[in-house]
Amino acid sequence: MMCLFKPNTYDPKDWQCPKPSCRTVNFKKRLTCVSCGARKPDGSQRPLEDWRDGEKHVQGPWDCPDCRTKNEAGAYYCAQCKRPSDDMAKMLEEEKKMRSMDEGRGGGLFDRQDPNDKKDWDSDGEEFDEFGRRKKKKG
Repeated sequence: MMCLFKPNTYDPKDWQCPKPSCRTVNFKKRLTCVSCGARKPDGSQRPLEDWRDGEKHVQGPWDCPDCRTKNEAGAYYCAQCKRPSDDMAKMLEEEKKMRSMDEGRGGGLFDRQDPNDKKDWDSDGEEFDEFGRRKKKKG
């Protein structure tokens, strides 16, 4: 039998546990939740969406302020000048803010923003090194 779904995706008939404290995704054949034992809800729930497809933002048709091109619904970039729509620009700005919170001071391994950072800590006067080993005396 040929598989109609992408690998590692949900079958649309799989169901999510109705208990707010659980929300486990269960196979369509199960009658009770594998995690908490709650009963499968009746068929009134809509099918599960694949989480890897990203968030679904519905946007209506819009006119590009730069080139005056009319863009169809769901277009995040102008078809002619490639300018992002207002909704897309807002989403890009939110994503940029989220990433800036995760960024650290340095850019990578051994990357220093200021060359004077090398002199912040001098271990010459200490008896032990950073691994707890006794240092040899310089004589």
